[in-house]
Amino acid sequence: MLEDKLSSTSAGKDPDRTPKVDTGGGAYIGGDVETGGGTFVGRDLITEESTYDVRGLPNPYLGLKRFTYADREAYAGRSILIEQAVERITEPGARQTLTFITGASGSGKSSFVQAGLIPAIENHYLTRNKQVRFAVIRPSANPAANLIDALDQLGVPGLTQDQIKKINANGFFDHLKQNTATDQVNLFVIDQFEELFTLASQSERDNLVSLLEQVPKFDEVRTHFIATMRSDYLNELFELKSLWDLARDGIELRAMGLQELKEAIQQPLLNRAGEDERYQNKKIEPGLVEKLAQEASEEATYLPLLQVTLEELWRTGRLKLENYHGLTPAISQRADKVHQFNDFNDPNPRDIRPEQDQAQILEIFGDLVAVSLDDVPERDVRRSRTRQEMEIDSPQRTKLIEDLIQSRLLSVHTQAGGDKQIEFVNIIHDSLIHNWPILKESIKAKRALLKSRVRFEQELTMWANHDYSETHLLTGIHLAEAENLSILGDIALKNEAASRFYAESMQVERTRQRRTNFLRNLPAGSIGGGVGFGLAYLFITWNQIPISNQMVNLFLAFMYGVIGIFTAGLIPSLGVTLGLMLPEKSPKAANWILAGIGGVVGYSLAVVIVSLFGNTVGGNSIEKVILEGAIWGLVSGLGLIWGLTSLHPWWLKFVLVSLLGGITLYIGEILGNAYLREHAYAVPAEWHIFIAGALVPAITLAALMLVNRKSPERKS
Repeated sequence: MLEDKLSSTSAGKDPDRTPKVDTGGGAYIGGDVETGGGTFVGRDLITEESTYDVRGLPNPYLGLKRFTYADREAYAGRSILIEQAVERITEPGARQTLTFITGASGSGKSSFVQAGLIPAIENHYLTRNKQVRFAVIRPSANPAANLIDALDQLGVPGLTQDQIKKINANGFFDHLKQNTATDQVNLFVIDQFEELFTLASQSERDNLVSLLEQVPKFDEVRTHFIATMRSDYLNELFELKSLWDLARDGIELRAMGLQELKEAIQQPLLNRAGEDERYQNKKIEPGLVEKLAQEASEEATYLPLLQVTLEELWRTGRLKLENYHGLTPAISQRADKVHQFNDFNDPNPRDIRPEQDQAQILEIFGDLVAVSLDDVPERDVRRSRTRQEMEIDSPQRTKLIEDLIQSRLLSVHTQAGGDKQIEFVNIIHDSLIHNWPILKESIKAKRALLKSRVRFEQELTMWANHDYSETHLLTGIHLAEAENLSILGDIALKNEAASRFYAESMQVERTRQRRTNFLRNLPAGSIGGGVGFGLAYLFITWNQIPISNQMVNLFLAFMYGVIGIFTAGLIPSLGVTLGLMLPEKSPKAANWILAGIGGVVGYSLAVVIVSLFGNTVGGNSIEKVILEGAIWGLVSGLGLIWGLTSLHPWWLKFVLVSLLGGITLYIGEILGNAYLREHAYAVPAEWHIFIAGALVPAITLAALMLVNRKSPERKS
């Protein structure tokens, strides 16, 4: 125990071999003097109270930071389970090649493997003259790249990411065996295996699962695979019988017992005392050790809370029971302090962060959370992102990220990326996601957005895994979600691959939409223009033709309607549709020019036909008739494309298009006189011309808007 070790250590001397000299006020022990109130070490008096005073000493507790191989000397509390795991994994004649370490989030799986199990297996093989090399990876969104990184850690060269994706299991394990020295044993750790189901695409997941399902016997590959996995994700393996059986029968981390917890609480301080004499007379008040162990033993998930509590107790400067206020508040209190104050390391912080910085901190955490798609908050996990994309060229955001790293709420690690090292940022532990109320509320409020981000990133990974095939670009609701993410400037689209994925998806979708619009708009516009043209003729002539000839008039209206399908309908609609089909980067004026040309040609031809077959040209020149149709058609064509692309209310579109169509035909009639000249029957009233001019573009627009009502192509 800590107290036993500290009481037997004094200024580097062995008290059992040093003669004691009675001084009356105490006992003289070499250079130390024991008194009734404490012990003199040189000139310093060590009292019971001063042993709990750790002000000014660096904190030996890791908080939410997991134990790694480098922290193995300070790791304690799981010695019995570690011993059992080593025996099980290395049992002669039955060595396990794949072992699952399971437990609830926060039960210490990563620390158990890296600081406990790896050193123990290493010691086991060292006694058998075997060298142990280990690699620790996480699946993340790109398991193939991380497999390459693991091989590099093991000293196994040669496979590219493309080869990793295409090689079969036999080829992979043959490569591993051939490049592993005969006196070497590999430990291949896949930490946070659940990321395979939360971040990786289906194809990446299938590749890694297929590999693990075919792991050969240990003697064939000289490699132990160890996977840590949250127990609430075990059901994801249910359909994979071989992995399901292994995971279900794996090594489960349950809550530690009281004695184990006491060792875990005191070992970091004991470890530091063996390295630095300033710690040799420091200890935790026994009552505090007892209280911490009792409360932490209730749940396996309390381990990170215990570590945060110890870290915060150290910050108070006195390791006494009176400074302890419970396990669960520790993590949220620490996060609250960092969230609210610039001087968060001060015992009594006063420098309050601006509200925009507090909001930015929550955004930073939100960018590092991968929510579950089944709306179970307990299954939400953290995810890493490159520091470059997290900082997004914002000095203030960079400063806030640095604050969160210094406060140990975020962690940083580097990973090989081509010929350079890439720095990644991550939330220090899943417990922060589940135990900090402010962050939980922020995630809850943005859950729909965060789910769409997860779906987008899964689709992005699948696209990359299928060699950036067009068949795996975004469509439908997924594309709509990505468009919303783009509008909001979401971090999911901040990297080059994501931007390209979204841009190519939008380009293909626009091409498809333009093709669809072409096939949809031409028939609708043609029929609309023909109906409008027939009704316009009928309206102009109905009151001017004797009753006995009305059936002839109806027949002529029908015939002009048929003609209008081609002239006033198809040709203007063709111009409008061609304008809408132009690529996104085309000049916007080109849309309007094509629409105007279509209107001029179609309406001019329509007016000429009416003039030739409905009346006599007489003394009027054909040029004037064409001019009349051109004026009417130009304005009507522009009105049609404006009506289709404008975001104004539908009624306003009809009013303006109708008014402009009626006015321009009336103005054109003054110049061309195609309708008001003398003919076999009476001359129509001038307001009839206005109504006819309004009918044709209005009915054409109605037909076009009707077929575009669900997914209009809006371009300014």
